Amino acid sequence: IITLGVFYYTITLDTSITTQLAKTETIVLPDNSAVVINADSELSYNKSSWNAHRNLTLDGEAYFKVAKGEKFTVETQGGSITVLGTAFNVRYRNNKLEVTCFEGSVKVNAGSSSIVLAPTNKVIIENDKITKKYLDKDQSPSWVEGESTFVSMPFIDVIREFERQYDVHIETQNIDSAILFTGGFKHHDIEIAIQTISSPMRLTYTKEGKKIILSSE
Repeated sequence: IITLGVFYYTITLDTSITTQLAKTETIVLPDNSAVVINADSELSYNKSSWNAHRNLTLDGEAYFKVAKGEKFTVETQGGSITVLGTAFNVRYRNNKLEVTCFEGSVKVNAGSSSIVLAPTNKVIIENDKITKKYLDKDQSPSWVEGESTFVSMPFIDVIREFERQYDVHIETQNIDSAILFTGGFKHHDIEIAIQTISSPMRLTYTKEGKKIILSSE
């Protein structure tokens, strides 16, 4: 009885995948849906009940290529995303939910609001404010290909993503971190990456181990 109880308890446990700073991971779910998990993220699901309920939880960012089948739901603290079979990106960080649809359609439920996204549609939900955007016809998010891109994003968000991708700490001096930034950086060369985000802002930088100091010229 004890052995059976331990076995039952083990198979009903959720499977959790946590990615570290500067690391991404690709997994295949029991239905052959594929998920690319961005750095500093956590994804959980239950293998034993997966065929009956394709539900998972996400804290962070992940890109999903969903196999056709029954309803597929991604739960975040900012809302839930439901599809049948499609490709989409979910990002939930700092109480901001961003969902981008690349193929098929995606339904986003947040509070009393429900939004359906078609390909190239993106929705941002923050502080009960909903913003819908239209993107170019990209086939996948840029970070899956090793590059973080930003369009009119507060510079503090750029800094946080840089820290996440390179496992460093960035300090700023005399910089307005709320100023909007459009551009990006690649994930494979930290020297080129820091120049890419500092030069357009006319910033100088110094490196001390895993600490980078950005300051205005």
